[in-house]
Amino acid sequence: MQNVNKINIIKTLLVFAIYFLYVNCFVTIFGNSVSINFIADLLFLILMIVLYKNAIKNSLDALKKKKVIKELFGSIGYALVLLVCYMVIGMVLMELFPEMENFDGNTVAIYSIYSLDTIYTIFKTLVFASIAEELLFKESIRTIIKPNAIYILVSSVIYAFVNIMYNNLSLPITWLNMIPYLLFAVLLNVIYVKNDNNICLAMMVKFFYNLIPLAVLLSGLGA
Repeated sequence: MQNVNKINIIKTLLVFAIYFLYVNCFVTIFGNSVSINFIADLLFLILMIVLYKNAIKNSLDALKKKKVIKELFGSIGYALVLLVCYMVIGMVLMELFPEMENFDGNTVAIYSIYSLDTIYTIFKTLVFASIAEELLFKESIRTIIKPNAIYILVSSVIYAFVNIMYNNLSLPITWLNMIPYLLFAVLLNVIYVKNDNNICLAMMVKFFYNLIPLAVLLSGLGA
């Protein structure tokens, strides 16, 4: 058991190290372009699927036993609730701090849809964020932290911090912007834990959560 824990710790540390470094490595070697970023993200996605294929398979099997259609519609409901919470918090913060309009965050891909390659934006927002990032921030951390409360706290804080870490951390507004990310992460982690660590259900919720605003923008309604 101790050896297994050591392996899981090393595995988790390695995937996080790769996550923070792989894009810079590709850009340094091949240059900065949408296609290079696309390839880098795709390779990381494949790596995560290979590393956690058993967890994905077990989650899919569990969903089939519980009738996946019911879980699918349940996940849509979760996504809607989470999105409304995020929007309300965002509107409040925007009213209190107007300078947040120019703030750069993890969802910048959605809001810059018309200045980026559309296919890559869809991939990054719906596929990469829903699969690779959920495996990273949930499954990898869960393998080394078993107590539910500690896991939810640690995973949520890490996810929220990663989404603001490239901004100016000396500004209070940066930390305020962490709040919606943190709340979203906590709610999604609770769903994940309450459903027996079903990573596929978490992916589905994240997918629909990102799909709704993306679909609005692609339709032109958010222009």
